[in-house]
Amino acid sequence: MFILSQKLKMLKEAVKLWNKNTFGDVQSQVILAYKDLDEIQLKIDTNGCTDILLDQEKNAQLNLENALNQEEIFWHEKSKVKWHCEGNRNTTYFHRIAKIINVSSLITTMRNGDITFNDPELISAHVVNHFTNSSKQFD
Repeated sequence: MFILSQKLKMLKEAVKLWNKNTFGDVQSQVILAYKDLDEIQLKIDTNGCTDILLDQEKNAQLNLENALNQEEIFWHEKSKVKWHCEGNRNTTYFHRIAKIINVSSLITTMRNGDITFNDPELISAHVVNHFTNSSKQFD
C-alpha cells in the first residue's frame, strides 16, 4: 500500500507539471486574450481598417473564444470535483422535494360506487378488504 501511495504522489506531481505546461493559468489566458483584442480594436479605431488589422482582430477573437471555452471546461470540471469531494449540500432542498412528492401521492379521498371515503382508516380498511377479497377469488 505504501508503494501505491508513493506512486500516486509521483503521478500527481507529474500531472500538475503537465497541466501547467499544457494549459497554464486559464483565467490569465482569458484576461490576456481580452487585452489583445482590445488593443487591436483600438488600433482599428485610431488608424482605420486595414486587411492586416482585420486578420489580427479575427485571430484575436478566435484566441479569446478558445480561452473562454477552456475556462468553461475548467469550471465545469472543477464543479464536478467539488461535488464529488464535498458531497451534495442541497440536502434540505431534496428532503423538501421528497416530502412534497410524498404528500402529493397520498390518497385522501376514495370512492366506491356511490360511497365516498374521507377518513384514512376507512380508506385503508376498504383497500385491505378489496385486495383480500380479490385474492380469494383467484384461489
